[in-house]
Amino acid sequence: MDEQLMLRLISEAYDNGARKISFHGMGEPCLCKKLSDYVGVAKNKGYTYIYLDTNGALAAPEVIFPVIDEGLDSLKFSIHAATSETYKKITNNDVFHQVRDNFIKVSEYINEKNINCKLIGYFAESIINCDEVEDFKSIFEPYASELWINPIHNASGTKLDNSDFSTNVNIASTKKLPCAELDRMIINWEGKAIACSTDWSGSLIYGDANISSLKELWNCEEILKTRKEHENIELLNNICKKCAEV
Repeated sequence: MDEQLMLRLISEAYDNGARKISFHGMGEPCLCKKLSDYVGVAKNKGYTYIYLDTNGALAAPEVIFPVIDEGLDSLKFSIHAATSETYKKITNNDVFHQVRDNFIKVSEYINEKNINCKLIGYFAESIINCDEVEDFKSIFEPYASELWINPIHNASGTKLDNSDFSTNVNIASTKKLPCAELDRMIINWEGKAIACSTDWSGSLIYGDANISSLKELWNCEEILKTRKEHENIELLNNICKKCAEV
């Protein structure tokens, strides 16, 4: 994201009442060279909860420790495997040991420095990795603040084939209404306001923070319409309907 836009959004969101902020979504935050700067700006502004979600491959000490030092409150590694073979099958990358080692190093750093930062290990369960749940726990539980193990989901209807890999299709395909995504504001790297953090197709873009204030976007006609649709599954647009119904 453009630096000036990022700084404006951090300030503007806080001034409008936001106290939680995340610097991830539709991309890998550890690729951002100014990530620690942005976390520091947000913490100094007064945000009480700052969090990140990373795949962990690039969360090496030289990258992630400065981010934690600036006041990060929660860090989630999306891992989804307990062996190199399964990790490569799911992600098409052979970096499981790298991710595991980064997770352990972060845990040791947080404990050594007595830093109040939650470390979460996330595992999206599917028929590919379900036999590794207990192994995942044994590897990461000693180092984690929390482990999240949830069924794989169809990601706003953009990953309908995920249902083929689900261990529980009903859970994997259904979300409660109204969607929790509508309780937050999501701005992608281009500055587009988008109603869902997993809408990679961009079909739920409802405005542009480059030309509109956050307050204008929050109250614009398009997002108000989406919130209204979420009062009844029969009213949902196509992509939300695919996400919410079996």
